[in-house]
Amino acid sequence: MPRRLSSGRGHPAVLAVASCLVGLVAHAGESTAEVHRVGGGVVRGELAELSPTAVAVTTQTGSTARIPIEDVGFVRFADEPEALTDARALLLRGDGAGALRKIATITESDRTTTTTPVLDEIAFVRAAAAGRVAIATGSGVDQAAGALRDFTAAHPRSHHLYAAQEMLGGVLSRAGRHADAAAAYGELAKGPPLLAARAAALEAGLELAQGRPAEAIHDYEQAAASAAQVEGEAGRRARLSADLGRARCLVLLQKPSEAIAACRRVIGDCRPDDTRLLSRGYLVLGAAQMQRGDADRDAAVSLLTVDLVHNTVPEDRAEALHHLIGLWERLNHPERSREARQVLEATFPNSPWTRKQPVANPS
Repeated sequence: MPRRLSSGRGHPAVLAVASCLVGLVAHAGESTAEVHRVGGGVVRGELAELSPTAVAVTTQTGSTARIPIEDVGFVRFADEPEALTDARALLLRGDGAGALRKIATITESDRTTTTTPVLDEIAFVRAAAAGRVAIATGSGVDQAAGALRDFTAAHPRSHHLYAAQEMLGGVLSRAGRHADAAAAYGELAKGPPLLAARAAALEAGLELAQGRPAEAIHDYEQAAASAAQVEGEAGRRARLSADLGRARCLVLLQKPSEAIAACRRVIGDCRPDDTRLLSRGYLVLGAAQMQRGDADRDAAVSLLTVDLVHNTVPEDRAEALHHLIGLWERLNHPERSREARQVLEATFPNSPWTRKQPVANPS
């Protein structure tokens, strides 16, 4: 009978701040965890702690490595079913529907022969995948929110706690329930400094959704300043993400030249594996270039970069395609405009950007 871990339950640290997922590996009578850190690097050993603030691993040398939750990308159990491994990978790539299909293939035999932490992991991945689908499509919002609330209630000491709260906020925001979303994001503010900075950025996003960019820009600036005080890869990414939020505000405040400069700084600071940052960076850059009115060809290149290169973030790609529909019309390429519309409608039929009327003239 597999050994049951009693020290914790099952979180990704966001999604996108970072997604935190756990695993134990059994080798010749010993239990070995594989913790993948944000930005690279793997720590292996016996899992010693799972909590909302850290994952700790006792290495083969007998020392204990305590990894702050904001630095954990994911952790893999060796005794987890292959379907869980695949579902988690799909979730981390933003494919909630694929993750749900994969998690559904886990058998009763898998469940009865695995450990409690793996069962908790299955519960989290299922709830988070449903949340991702709700955000992408706008359907199943109540069910997804309920599943995420159930997870946090049943696993208050989970290393997935903050990731689940962030996903819950995203689901509620997608439904336009901004006050409820703010309450969910407020739970992140109770966490470590980097997650508090993340909460400020998410709440700024809610202000943007309510048409208040002047208020949002100050929150993004605060989030970026807080993140800059946090050392490490996770702090760097959080700062750049907040900087892009500020750039988005500049576009909405009709300051495209400032937004373009901000986006180029962020893109220049990105690493090749900063997929989500690069996706958002080129998206906001393209929107700013479109708004300026004299950089339409540059805007097309930026938006095509989201569509064709950094295209693993569904909401970013949907928005890029939406902008390209109007932009190609403006550049006298109606056939390319029709093609962009066809791809948008076929790939993202439930996205708000599919229903929104494209703008053919500069703002």
